[in-house]
Amino acid sequence: SRRVAKQSFPPFRTKITRPVTETVSPLAVSVGSSAYFSRISFSVAVRGRYVYVATLGAEQPGAAAVYQLDGRTGRVVRVHRGFTSLTGVAVSPSGTIYASEVLFGAPAGEPPAGFDPSTVGRITRIDRGRISHAQVTMPTGLEYADGRLYASAWSIASFLGIEHAGQLVRVDPRAFR
Repeated sequence: SRRVAKQSFPPFRTKITRPVTETVSPLAVSVGSSAYFSRISFSVAVRGRYVYVATLGAEQPGAAAVYQLDGRTGRVVRVHRGFTSLTGVAVSPSGTIYASEVLFGAPAGEPPAGFDPSTVGRITRIDRGRISHAQVTMPTGLEYADGRLYASAWSIASFLGIEHAGQLVRVDPRAFR
């Protein structure tokens, strides 16, 4: 049996440096600005003047968050909390936030007999304060392009002994409930 050690990380302060601004967008963040992040920063998306940072949350249910930062000042504009193991974040042109929760619904410890791994994971949509979810199995990366949301699925299936299961899927807006 395989056990995963769970570790909680204290909040830390990070400074935006020149290499980050050059790889993200020259207008996305200001050099020398800083912000506090709780847990491990796992995914970043840029939309307009805002930078969105998803935190992993030490794989604890409800411990992950999405931070919306002002890219010019580094100031935290808003924090969306209560996620489980965020591994991806994407933002539509209208500002709708999508966050992939790779371990949502996963049992703590060994899965029980008859456990269905296809039930693990979801994508959360935050649209003008309204929250809805779409079931996508073990999603990690997200991309919003050409008016469509794409996600990786079955991304960590190999940890369960399921080889070559990874997929790229288009998530239909009607999947969100």
